[in-house]
Amino acid sequence: MTERLELTDAGRKYLGIIRVIESLRRGENVEKERVQREQDKYQRLLKILWLRGTSEILQYLADHGKSQYSELKPFASTYTLNTRLGQLLEYGILEHHFEKTKRTKEWYEITEKGRKVLESMKVLKNAVEGE
Repeated sequence: MTERLELTDAGRKYLGIIRVIESLRRGENVEKERVQREQDKYQRLLKILWLRGTSEILQYLADHGKSQYSELKPFASTYTLNTRLGQLLEYGILEHHFEKTKRTKEWYEITEKGRKVLESMKVLKNAVEGE
């Protein structure tokens, strides 16, 4: 036969306080993890922006508007172009359009966000180069 222990009022209050503290700690950790994920996301984006082909692709799309995949090939190898387009799409810097009518139409376009990013890249590049 097991003996059942009863908590006193003070014991219940103490356990309640412990639970609140643990909950706050978990909340702090969740918030820290969220902030860290956001920082990681922006660090990855900054890295992508300065990788081979990125600025050329963005500039071409800004200058020419709607562009097909084949028009972007001069800026990177097939593997790099595919990777870069996927990354830029993921961050909402580019849009990929696809229409299937009698003839399939497919093109890429820079977004307004992408135009702002491109302009920021130019400002940063000029600042670093001292222009």
